This record gives sequence, C-alpha cells and structure tokens, in this order.
Amino acid sequence: MLLAEVSEREIRIFLPASDRPTDRWFEFGLRRFERPFDPAGKAANHNLDAWNLDRVFEVRESEGRMERLRGGKPIVAAGSWECAIREKGARDFIGSYAHGDETLQTFSLWADDQPVDLAAGGRLQARKIVFRHRSVLHRCDTQTPVAEYERTYTFRDDGLVLSQDLFWLEPMEVTDGYLAMLPIRRNLDGATGELITDSGRRDFGPEEDLSAPGFPARYTVGTRRVRIWGRQSGLRASVEILERSGLPSPEFHFSSAPAYNKLYFDCTRNRSVKAGERWRVRVRYRLASAP
Repeated sequence: MLLAEVSEREIRIFLPASDRPTDRWFEFGLRRFERPFDPAGKAANHNLDAWNLDRVFEVRESEGRMERLRGGKPIVAAGSWECAIREKGARDFIGSYAHGDETLQTFSLWADDQPVDLAAGGRLQARKIVFRHRSVLHRCDTQTPVAEYERTYTFRDDGLVLSQDLFWLEPMEVTDGYLAMLPIRRNLDGATGELITDSGRRDFGPEEDLSAPGFPARYTVGTRRVRIWGRQSGLRASVEILERSGLPSPEFHFSSAPAYNKLYFDCTRNRSVKAGERWRVRVRYRLASAP
C-alpha cells in the first residue's frame, strides 16, 4: 500500500523501503516549477512551467506521521530524472526544471484509477498512484516549440515506472538525449558526510568503485540495467530501461562529480532528428533499504 500527501503544487508519495514489514519509507517528491521566459536568454532554467521529480528522502513512520531521517537531508539530490536534451551549439539543455524551456499543457493525478483533486489537498492510500503530464519543449532560450512531450509516472509498492513519449515538431541536431537519470548521493552533504552509495554494477558486469569523486568516466553502449548501493548506508537502487522505440541502444555512465553518483542514460547520442519523429522510452526505478 502507498501513502500520499497532495496539494496544488506538490505531491509527496511514500513507497515502502523494503518488501518486509518495516516502519521505513521512501518519500518521492513531485513539484510544480515555474520560471518566466527571459527574452535576453541569460537566466538559468527559464521559460519553465512543469512538474518534475524532486529529491527522495528516507523516512520513518511514527504515530501516523512521517519523520525524515538523516537530519532531513535527501538521499537523492535535486536534479533531472526525466529529460535533458541538448541541441548542437545551444547554450544549455532543454527539459525539466534543471534546464527549463518546457511549458505545461495538462496534468492529472489518479489513485487506483480514480481521479484526485489536488486543490482539495489531504492524504490518501492506494495500491497504485499515477501522475500524467503533457507539455511542450522549446528550442533553447526561445519560445519556439520543437516537441510535444508526454510522461506518465506509475508508482507501486515495488517502485516507479516512468513512461515518456516525445513527438518532434521541428528538426534538430541533438548531441545528448538523456531520458533516464538518477541523481543519487555519494555523500549525504554533497562532497562530504555519510557515504550513501559507494559501488555500482552495469548489467552483469564487474563491480565498480564509486566511493570517491573524480573516478575515470566510462561510457558503455547497450547497458539496460544499472544497480548502485552503499555498504555503510544499507541503501540500494536500480534503474532499468524496460522498453524503447525510435531510439538507438543507450549509452550509460556514472557521474564522478563531487555532488553525486548520478546515473545517466543517453538514449540518443549524436542524432539528426526529423520533424515527425517519435521517441518512446519506459524506465523502472527501484530503491530499497536494509531492514
């Protein structure tokens, strides 16, 4: 069973942290982000109105209340999960609250196939929670639409499945098309603090040491499932590409930046996109904590 707290601008969804009975949960945040268009094209993540995933906390249920653990600090940092696409020569990526140039069309929340009124607020329980979102992507620093973008978040006890569908309205020379990411922490405080994740594995490959920033970047084509975990924290996570259509085999790498051990799936690499092209990708995210 899932729990959720809803309001007009934020949805907090709680998934069990283990398949065994426990008082631990993971709190996933979905928030609406807005930034006005900057005609000068200098503001960060401007031209934005979109709902996006925003951080994950490990929490404990106590007397009907959810208490954030680890001093209230997130184990998955702020950053893009869903979409970050870069056009050749552009100043920045487009898509998601980290980069902007995405504007909302419609959205809806469903609990066990029944619509939920966000304006009414409150708490709910359900076996399945679904959030549907339609938006338009714009060419970087402009109000020119380049793609229609739909995504569906489906939360169940065993994790989150994110389905994305992009229909291109304009041609574009794409250098990077990240459509699956996870900005999970290496250290709790960014570059310091408790070690949250220290090891990872791609598909059935060897274990990789991710315990310190600056490790050599390694890019692999065709990786479908990546696991990451922390021996000290007892936390583990995985990201798996379940389906893709209109896209080549993804290229994967772990980020070695001080802020996190972020997982990146580049689902396009260098690509000449044509108007009328459609991309579809379905990704499963799982998190677990040692009971």
